Amino acid sequence: MIGELLVLLCVAWPLTLAVTLACRRQLATGVLWSWLVVCAPVPALVAALSVPDAVRVELTWLLLGGVWEVDNARRALLAAAALVWLLAGWQMRSRFVNETHRMSLQLAWLLALTGNIGVMLVHDVAGLYAFFALMSFSAYPLVVLTRTPEALAAGRVYLSFTVLAEVLILCGLLIGSSGEVSPQLSDLPVALAASSFTTIASLCLWTGFGVKTAVAGLHLWLPGVYTHAPPPVAAVLGGAMINAGVLGLLVTLPLGAASLPTLGATIVAVGVVGALGAAFVGVTQRSSTTVLGYSSISQMGLLMIPLGAALHTPKIAPAAVAAITLFAVHHGLAKASLFLGVDVAQRSSRASRPLVLTLLMLVGASLAGAPFTSGAAAKLATKYALTDVASTWPWLTTVLSLAAAGTTVLVLRAVFCLAEETSFRSVGDAAPSREPGHGTTGGKAGRAVPPDMMTSRWPVSWVLSVALVAIGIWWLPLGDAPRAWPGSSASDAVALLWPVALGCALFFAARWVAARGFLPNWRVPAGDLLVPVSALSRSARALIYKLGHATGRVLSVRGERDADARADARPDATRASGTIAHLWHDVRTRWRVKQPHKADSALRSVAPILFGALIVAVLLLLQP
Repeated sequence: MIGELLVLLCVAWPLTLAVTLACRRQLATGVLWSWLVVCAPVPALVAALSVPDAVRVELTWLLLGGVWEVDNARRALLAAAALVWLLAGWQMRSRFVNETHRMSLQLAWLLALTGNIGVMLVHDVAGLYAFFALMSFSAYPLVVLTRTPEALAAGRVYLSFTVLAEVLILCGLLIGSSGEVSPQLSDLPVALAASSFTTIASLCLWTGFGVKTAVAGLHLWLPGVYTHAPPPVAAVLGGAMINAGVLGLLVTLPLGAASLPTLGATIVAVGVVGALGAAFVGVTQRSSTTVLGYSSISQMGLLMIPLGAALHTPKIAPAAVAAITLFAVHHGLAKASLFLGVDVAQRSSRASRPLVLTLLMLVGASLAGAPFTSGAAAKLATKYALTDVASTWPWLTTVLSLAAAGTTVLVLRAVFCLAEETSFRSVGDAAPSREPGHGTTGGKAGRAVPPDMMTSRWPVSWVLSVALVAIGIWWLPLGDAPRAWPGSSASDAVALLWPVALGCALFFAARWVAARGFLPNWRVPAGDLLVPVSALSRSARALIYKLGHATGRVLSVRGERDADARADARPDATRASGTIAHLWHDVRTRWRVKQPHKADSALRSVAPILFGALIVAVLLLLQP
């Protein structure tokens, strides 16, 4: 009974707080209320650590039914997500009280938390889609919290990709669960494997959840969001919500139930491009949070490699799923600690800042998989999971090592960018601030950072996050995931050490060469492919406007000429023809394609794609 109550409270508690806040807005200004918002993920953390596997809550009173359960496969992801939300909320507490838009901030925070925890608990298809949509759309107010033009532009791109992802996920779930009244997620991979459209449905699901996990090619929303959102918000996006997409892939794709060699090889290829390409693009960035965003893209590319290998060779699916879970948990904790550390560095005094940057480097070393760190265990688990496909892709081990070197370069680049961003900042200095209402982002000049926000005291939340990166994978309930002490053998230590050493050598050599003017001063814009895509979108909309305008003029001239001819032939019809011409002019005026404005929503660009995807899904479902 207590276990079932805890499972219900995981979602009911933050949702109740959100409903209460929506009914009584004055609560948003209270200090006690801010602590309630911070502690909203505590029931989920307690449930992940204490509720046994046999506890299962069936919600038969829902329209399509619902099943919530904490099982071994999700327990670690649920605990990691709850910890990230708790620590980030702890560090956000001052914003909960002092932020101008505190009510919308707290409400969006609670709803996004509800959706994220719900995705980790739910075991039915309808619940997965509902909670994933709630989490994704509720994150938009958090993304645009600063209300700067750059943040609003990043929010529009985020919404566009979110809508695209939801449509693709819906298509995949409808195809996979067709013929069932209320299918359970445990039955979905088998049903998907038996379907006539296994490849199409799997592609839709991988692409839809791949948007949230920032798969290469679908990552265009991530750099701008991570750059312009407050660091604690970026921590929950990169440490908790991104794992919801990973879980969606693990529970919906037919891993071990079907062999999809073409799709599996494609996912592996995309993962390799993301793992290595993101490092090349990220090292040219000049903002620490942007570099960390590209680090997430690279890490998710690494995660796609065992996923694609499991679809290609079903027999490695159990080992691949365990390695992916361990990898996702470690990446979530490490990336959240890095973003929270960025926030601490921006607030810390000049005397304590070097130690903050040093700890950030240690967290980054764990992310890169240095020997005797928790990240090394995740890297070794991924390597061992790919042993059975070594004959098919013998170069995968080299790719993993090169990606670790790229991660090292990105972490060093992020720390050095952060040091440059905060080097001149002290109490009362006029410096760019990431605080809402205090200056702008992106290195532009802003107001002076308030003295009460610059302190030599470190938030306990960040210190705990660093400790979790060090010991978290041995403390969290990870089930069957391998967690042996990494680097205990000489061969493992060498295999883990040389990529990190290579990354350090490349970074400092590049800095030495650049300092002497031998390297061109160039960089890829944040969002990379988003720049040409946006240009093509603007050109297409301008072309549509010109074609619509020209067509309207031709039809108007022809209509007026025909009306004059009929009026001359039949004088009694002049009044009627005049009325028809007036109606045509009114319709043409109302439905004329307008010149697009720079601030128009990017949703218009993807509307035809979404409509076409829905039509394809309906046609596939109607097939006998």
